Amino acid sequence: MLKKTKIGILIAITIVLIVYGAFGYLLYRLHSLNIAGTALAKEVTTLSQKEKDTEKLKDTISTTEEKRLLLDSYFVSHDTVATFLDALEQLGTVAGVDFTIASVNEKIQDKNPILSIQVNAKGTFQQVYNLVSLLEVAPYEFQFETVNLTAGGDSDSDSATGAVLETPWEARIVFNLLTFIP
Repeated sequence: MLKKTKIGILIAITIVLIVYGAFGYLLYRLHSLNIAGTALAKEVTTLSQKEKDTEKLKDTISTTEEKRLLLDSYFVSHDTVATFLDALEQLGTVAGVDFTIASVNEKIQDKNPILSIQVNAKGTFQQVYNLVSLLEVAPYEFQFETVNLTAGGDSDSDSATGAVLETPWEARIVFNLLTFIP
């Protein structure tokens, strides 16, 4: 009977060891799956946040389209140089001067492309000064190199009435358009 008791105890110990081993293995697997699940949950949260950020960005892009188009209109590219020069001529018309564009050259300044422009204008001092003021407040980034204002000579007189007209003034303005995109 002692032998049967020993065998029973050995079988019981073996069964207990197998159960503890199985329990330990299951705990290890559960811990591994928990770590993997946590990593997947973090990844899902990150992807969800990225998707929300993308939706916000798409919404921002769609709601700011008009503002971006307006902002783009302040930059001049090769395709829009003629339109820009027409706008400059319109400034001359608004100022009331005889306006000519003497030269337009593309240059590189500080590794950035710029458009160098020389314009000439003739009119009364007030008209020429008005043109310079209009150029200063134009929605472009200009860098003025020279602004030469000179009195054009003797005052003209109106042949019909004999009244003395204002002295004609001439302006030679050289400036760089910094908002040029080649």
